[in-house]
Amino acid sequence: MRKILLLIGRLLRMFFGGITASFFERCRDLIYTGYHAKQFSSFMGRKIEYPADQIIGHHNISIGKGTLISKHIVLTAFEKRNNQQFQPYIEIGQSCIMGEYMHITAVGNIRIGNNVLTGRYCLITDNSHGVINKEEMSIPPIDRILTHKDVSIGNNVWLGDSVRILPGVSIGDGCVIGTGSVVTKDIPSYCVAAGVPARIIKNLNEITS
Repeated sequence: MRKILLLIGRLLRMFFGGITASFFERCRDLIYTGYHAKQFSSFMGRKIEYPADQIIGHHNISIGKGTLISKHIVLTAFEKRNNQQFQPYIEIGQSCIMGEYMHITAVGNIRIGNNVLTGRYCLITDNSHGVINKEEMSIPPIDRILTHKDVSIGNNVWLGDSVRILPGVSIGDGCVIGTGSVVTKDIPSYCVAAGVPARIIKNLNEITS
């Protein structure tokens, strides 16, 4: 009898415990999403998963209909740093999935199209600490003047895990960027790119039927 009761207890915890935990997680994410959503410039997204590691400058960020912001995102639009003033704007389109541990940071403009899918640990940044010259490199990086160039990502783009998109880059529609790539130059639409730095390894625009 004791063994039967123990088995029943395990089964109850396995089934009802899991269902209860899932229910409370959904409720928690709903409340968490509502808390952040009212602070954004525009929010029609599906959900912001708990927890976000950091969100700064909500009112300079727009998130489109049906977009999922996965847990541990860092999403920052800085208006001020040291003595510098900025007018940042981050726009994330519709039906996107921003993967876990995503890092998007702007002091200028970052625009992400619709239906963009990213893996984990991706970085999209429009800024860097100073320029590469001897005078700047003699200053601690944290004290250097931030420079920035706008970033644009088209529709239906897929970024693999740990992709880095650097300042000034434009990625066209339908592109696939391979895992671990560092994108330093523009990628035209309908290309596959990979590597450090990323290079085009397949250009579907050049394929004729």
